Amino acid sequence: MILDKVTSKQEMVSSAYGFFNGKELSPLVEISRELRLMTGNIGPELPYSIAAGLQIEDPYSAILGLDDLILLLVELEYRGGIFLQLDKDFRISQVGWGYYPDCFAVYKELAKCTVLQILEFCLGISHKWKLLSDCVSLAVLISKSPFPVDTGVAGQYHLQAPRNAENHLWRNYLGSSEAVLHSSYGSSIKEARRRISRTLHNMVKLDRSIQYRTDYGRYCRFLLNDDLYRSLLDKSWESSSSKGSSVPQSDPVLSVSPQ
Repeated sequence: MILDKVTSKQEMVSSAYGFFNGKELSPLVEISRELRLMTGNIGPELPYSIAAGLQIEDPYSAILGLDDLILLLVELEYRGGIFLQLDKDFRISQVGWGYYPDCFAVYKELAKCTVLQILEFCLGISHKWKLLSDCVSLAVLISKSPFPVDTGVAGQYHLQAPRNAENHLWRNYLGSSEAVLHSSYGSSIKEARRRISRTLHNMVKLDRSIQYRTDYGRYCRFLLNDDLYRSLLDKSWESSSSKGSSVPQSDPVLSVSPQ
């Protein structure tokens, strides 16, 4: 269970994700996430849908109140994942504890370690790791109709994927339906999108009824490391954003064909 402690009602403009082992904090990743099912961030709200991650170079300088939070976590002897919501002054306004599938997926793409090392760090038996400093990571939810309607029939389908893609697939159940997060990274937004698009293309060959958003990586929002984020943007997308476009031109809000 994820427990949230709300400390402020100010507008939240950014978020971060990392891990704590009872004594020290792991490197943090700034998270840009959207929770709606369909392209353009419309449709029913889900626990997760698309996400992007970028390293926070100096979290203690960038995030106000982080030192105080660490002291509290030490006192509580907390170990595990930590999700921070930040307000417009980059002060911690909400804290979430535990496993956030989309945040974990984009975090792992940037972390120079294994999932086992993350678990061992939380247990205090492994050292923390470094993050890829010049890359961005993306994740997109893949599902199949009737999702997100919960039929109550568990295991009614299994999402097929190429075997070599499994290391970047995070299989979960939302209700009774299997939902897969596919994550990847790149030295640019364009490269990360290309890698995800290639897997989606191959998954469509196996099952043309899968559904997913097509705007992953297009309208990320990173404020703690804005200069790095801008350097990773593809210029053609910047120009389309400057024209006020809020929804990609490839029309379907849920794609069921290769992009």
